[in-house]
Order: sequence, then C-alpha cells, then structure tokens
Amino acid sequence: MKKLHLKIFVLAAIILGSQSAAHAVSPKKAYCNNQDYYTSDGSNNGKIYPHLHCLTTGLTFSASGSNHKNFLNGEQFNAGQANGACTIANIGQIKAVIKKVCENYDAICSDCN
Repeated sequence: MKKLHLKIFVLAAIILGSQSAAHAVSPKKAYCNNQDYYTSDGSNNGKIYPHLHCLTTGLTFSASGSNHKNFLNGEQFNAGQANGACTIANIGQIKAVIKKVCENYDAICSDCN
C-alpha cells in the first residue's frame, strides 16, 4: 500500500511540476528576446508606442505614456487586460506576442486573433 501511495505522489508531483515549468522561464526571455521593451517591429525602444514593457516577472502593454495594460504579473495572468491590449495593439509583433502568452496560459483572447 505504501508503494501505491508513493507512486501516486510521484505522479502528482510530475504533473504539477510540468505545469509550473511551462511558466518558469522569465517573460522577458520567453516573449521579448530578453529585451526591456518590445515594439511592433520587435525593436528594444521604450520611447516608441505602443510597446511591451518586459520584466523578468511580468509583461505590461503600453499604448502611450499613460495607457497601460498589466496583463502578466508573476504567475497572475489577466486575460481581460491581455485581450484589451490586443484591441489597442491591433497590428504587428506585439499582438502576436500577447496572443502567444494567452495560448500559454490556456486563455482565449479573441481580440488577439
């Protein structure tokens, strides 16, 4: 009986570990080519809007200096904010990046399609 419990525990650990490993890589590395900013043409320039502000712990879409959508903060993903960012981003590589984040968090972001 102890062996069965151990097998169940190991199996559960593997399943849970594989789910969290998918999000373990820094968003900055995973989505922004390790850049601080990511613009519609993929360049690293925080003065060009719109852009993604890419951190090791999250992603924020900036349409302007005062219009921000913080859609990934640590493991907290906000599909509504991501979808809103896609609505504003409208074209370019930013929209593709946001769509990829949505897919990786099993979210439906219809405005990213």
